[in-house]
Amino acid sequence: MAHKKADVNGFNYEQFADSLFGLYQQNSFGSVSKRELDLFLFANFKKMGRIQGCFSWDIAQELKISKSKAQSLLYESELRYRSQDDKELIQCVLDKIPQFIDKGVVSLVVDNRYVRDCMRSFLSKKGFISDLSFASDVVKIPIDAYWELQSEYNKESVKSLRKEDFVNNLKSLGKDVFPGLVSRFVGEPVGQSVSKTLSSFFKFVLEKNNVSN
Repeated sequence: MAHKKADVNGFNYEQFADSLFGLYQQNSFGSVSKRELDLFLFANFKKMGRIQGCFSWDIAQELKISKSKAQSLLYESELRYRSQDDKELIQCVLDKIPQFIDKGVVSLVVDNRYVRDCMRSFLSKKGFISDLSFASDVVKIPIDAYWELQSEYNKESVKSLRKEDFVNNLKSLGKDVFPGLVSRFVGEPVGQSVSKTLSSFFKFVLEKNNVSN
């Protein structure tokens, strides 16, 4: 007799049990490596909400492991058991105001190594090189490359903007201007998570520069 699906809060526990059993007996019962089992359980515990953290440090504290191990679990589990479409993962990063813009370079904080690699792969195909020399979770890219990412993965934020205006106006922002501009715009200290405001921010910068000129 066919089993009934057991969906709880959007997670299918019966399918999880079937997948776990299949993994555990793929060669012979119990022969699966601890690493493979850890990755499978980590990915599924994330999906079912048992692991709450989104960032590697939050997960490290939650699971009482090192940050580097949390980053490794996030990276390898995403490769094997993808939780979201790559576009959705990249859009989550791009949907926030950049950490910094100075001298034509945009700094983005990307905690998830898998997402960093996806972004860098896309940009390398477009002929852009990203810089990770400052810190592994900070991706520094030219504003032209930032436009390419936004127009590919986050079209809504730039759909009413012209590339030339976007690039030229963001290049005009200096290191002394950008932090204060962000603080005034969102009404929060710079560095806090700001989402769903990016399109308005871009328009604000363009309009401010047009008035100044």
